[in-house]
Amino acid sequence: MPRTYLALVHQDDADGPFGVSFPELPGCVGLGDTLEDALASGRDALAFHLEGEPAPPAPAGAFRVDDLLEGLVAVAQLAPSDGAG
Repeated sequence: MPRTYLALVHQDDADGPFGVSFPELPGCVGLGDTLEDALASGRDALAFHLEGEPAPPAPAGAFRVDDLLEGLVAVAQLAPSDGAG
């Protein structure tokens, strides 16, 4: 079973697109007009980000909650896509 990563889903405006970020992987992001599209984009971003690289170790530190909560609409555990989508 592939490792999963914490995904934070944000939406700045009620009718705007959704963004997905991964606190463990700075710079790895996904975007979609719907929550489902954003999660699929996040899986693809994970696969691309990790391609050819060993999986990074689990984080040892904590994240500042205040920095993560603004615009937060969902939290998910995602595995990289298998490229079949």
